[in-house]
Amino acid sequence: MHDEWIAMLRDEVRPALGCTEPAAVAFTVAKARDFLGGQINRIRLSVSGNIYKNALAVTIPNTAEAGLQMAVALGLLCGDADKGLQVFAGVGMEDVIKAKELLRKGAVDIRILKAEGVYIEARVEGEHGWAEVVVSGGHTHVTRALVNGNLVFRSSDPLSLSRRKDRDLTDYSLEELIQAVEQFPLADIAFLQDGIDMNLAMAETGLALRAGLGVGAGLKDLMERGVLGSDLSNRTKMTVAAAADARMAGVDQPVMSTMGSGNQGIGAIVPVALVAREQKASSEQTLRALALSHLLTAYVKTFAGRLSTMCGCAVAAGVGAAAALTWLMGGTTEQVAGAVKNMIGNLAGMICDGAKGGCALKLSTSAGEAILAANLALTGVSISAKDGIIEVSVEETIRNLGRLSSFGMLCTEETILAIMLQKEDVAV
Repeated sequence: MHDEWIAMLRDEVRPALGCTEPAAVAFTVAKARDFLGGQINRIRLSVSGNIYKNALAVTIPNTAEAGLQMAVALGLLCGDADKGLQVFAGVGMEDVIKAKELLRKGAVDIRILKAEGVYIEARVEGEHGWAEVVVSGGHTHVTRALVNGNLVFRSSDPLSLSRRKDRDLTDYSLEELIQAVEQFPLADIAFLQDGIDMNLAMAETGLALRAGLGVGAGLKDLMERGVLGSDLSNRTKMTVAAAADARMAGVDQPVMSTMGSGNQGIGAIVPVALVAREQKASSEQTLRALALSHLLTAYVKTFAGRLSTMCGCAVAAGVGAAAALTWLMGGTTEQVAGAVKNMIGNLAGMICDGAKGGCALKLSTSAGEAILAANLALTGVSISAKDGIIEVSVEETIRNLGRLSSFGMLCTEETILAIMLQKEDVAV
């Protein structure tokens, strides 16, 4: 069990350059190009609504450009599929100029499919015929590749945590997850320190550049002026926001992602790192807390979906952070469960209306509420099972959150997408 969960952490906790949805699009296009070879004249991209809304408004690293069409063009022209979610590494202004020329020729066609979660089809046509690659279930998980109608690759692995019994967290209780985290060989989770280094460095860049929306820099200004207190909660909100500011602005610097999202990585890692520093926690305590944060984030996403109507960056990562903070501060399993319930009862209704600069505000809110939820749980304050979607069992509470996200918000998802489509001319 331990080896399988550590393997899952290694699979899911990975560096990502820029927002993962444009990166996944570019990766898919680059894969299709590599399968076909030769001169490419036309690209048709078909994506789920979840991919579309998360790739619409974020700046692509090394450019001042945003949007699916630019991601497609750059993926074709210079995307390095071997780099996975760092596919945009090395993009230069000459590539942007060529990409704009390609788009002016009308070579890129984008459509939205009736599909859920992570789903991307890229069909390229050129001198050697055509190739089509499908990525689904995970941002770089190729499930099928065709070249001129011939199947050249198929994956039998659906990459769904709820269906992969070797790595299914949901058969286990919160208590069992905590016990596992406390027993992991330290050397096997030492790589999680890279996430702290990477995401705090991005926050420093965000503050220095006043990047993106500037939420982090704005919070810093308010603290310096005395409008806000410079307490741990506000400093954490500032740091989380600054990292998200820089990432959403396309700063050429990676962050450590979790469950396919860089913002989830920021939300799951940064609050734990800062509270651990404040508590003077040992390296071992910090690493184990990080492992718990990632695993609880994955637990929530198993039910809610990798991409969903619910803001996973705030809610799923917030649950992970709150659980880890409670454990880090000496909380019992019951208190950790209380913190999870506090977060779900508080933030369950926060929607995902696409990746964009405003995500920094959502992440900031989540970070502050995670610290509050943990501290309240430590004093015995936890939302009652009589309230809303909260259950006596924390596991059932998380399942209810997944039901709300996966089924209860279907109309919400359609409405969000309809609003966003009004801004773009996209074939459906």
